[in-house]
Amino acid sequence: MRRLLLIVGLTTGLQAHHEPGVTIAQLDEQIQRTPQVAELFYQRGVELLAINQLEKGRADFAAALALKTDYLPAKRCIAQIDFQSGKPAEALQTLRAALADVPAEHQFLLPGCRQLEGEILLSMHQPDAALKALDQALDTKFPELYTWQLRAEAQQALGKIDESIAGLKAAWERSRAVILRNAWIDALLEAGKTGDALPVIEAELAASRFRSSWLIRRARATQATDAAASAQDLRAAIDELTPRLATDPPAVSLLCDRALAYTMLGEFNAAEADRARARSLGASPANLRLLNKALLR
Repeated sequence: MRRLLLIVGLTTGLQAHHEPGVTIAQLDEQIQRTPQVAELFYQRGVELLAINQLEKGRADFAAALALKTDYLPAKRCIAQIDFQSGKPAEALQTLRAALADVPAEHQFLLPGCRQLEGEILLSMHQPDAALKALDQALDTKFPELYTWQLRAEAQQALGKIDESIAGLKAAWERSRAVILRNAWIDALLEAGKTGDALPVIEAELAASRFRSSWLIRRARATQATDAAASAQDLRAAIDELTPRLATDPPAVSLLCDRALAYTMLGEFNAAEADRARARSLGASPANLRLLNKALLR
């Protein structure tokens, strides 16, 4: 749900951020007093998404639109919910209708909307159209970091492997954002360029307190040439992840990492159990993308 929360930028009168349940209770009271304010329904919808109550959140976004028909933040959230609920065609239709007439005060949301459009098109196996939308999303002073990852994926789907790697590396060097550095390493591994990836992986393994994601990356780099070493790294990653997942609820990203390790070991029942739990906890397409690719191989 993190990308949904990124578009929050509206004041609701709350003095400070609380746990979602507390904030929702405060918003309930405000909505009872002033039910004509679209922003209050929108904000409550965002808080509901934070606790994975998609349908209730969607109802609040619809209520916001009933009060303010051109309210782009609510339209984008509805499109995101439909996309994550397995309805990409409906999501794309909602989003494109919203983009046909964007109020001046919501122009700043256009890059994020184009990013979502690109992600939806990627899921519908339309990488050429996705790349066009993502290039539009990047045509801004401060694009979202995730857009670079999606753009690389579209390029990879079109066979533009070297362009995707170069783009991620350039974006990382410009932003110094760890998420882009990691995406660059993952792209190198996908392309089989393990010689370029391994020095970074080894440096991270030497410096990191939590090593599981880097152990999995090293296993990906060595699986074809040293199956025993790869399996040893995967077992070590699982051993680290398992106690870290002993929380309620567990972290979705860690569930996906463990599922990937199980998949690479050929333990598909355990992998599917982790994937199913991650989905039940609201795992996004981004969380599941690498895992799904591995399961299809």
